[in-house]
Amino acid sequence: PLHLKACLSKEVFYHGEPIPVTVTVINNTEKTVKKITVSVEQVANVILYSSDFYTKTVALEESEEKIHPKSKLTKIMTVLPLLANNRVKKGIALDGKLKDEDTNLASTTIIKDGIDRTVLGILVAYKIKVKLTVSG
Repeated sequence: PLHLKACLSKEVFYHGEPIPVTVTVINNTEKTVKKITVSVEQVANVILYSSDFYTKTVALEESEEKIHPKSKLTKIMTVLPLLANNRVKKGIALDGKLKDEDTNLASTTIIKDGIDRTVLGILVAYKIKVKLTVSG
């Protein structure tokens, strides 16, 4: 089998802070892993009028370091989600107006116990996604 483990150094990251993702791949297959892709996705849940989810990739890092059959690799890949790299994308949630200089990607919505989610309008979260591309 092919084993993938991804770890973050901490639970909370702030605007402009690089996110190091420690990726460990154990390749016990007969195939070669050709590429590792780490991405950050912004998930916006619009609950104002429905419960629509919009997912946009806001940071991406790729490594084409090969992992041959019956071998292992541990690598730190760093992603940095910034508005500056996403200005041309449509549908991304922001803190502020696009034209303002101090605007960032929207912060994650923190919901405390007892708060009605529907009054918040848009809930924002981020997820790290790791993808392996295998030959043949």
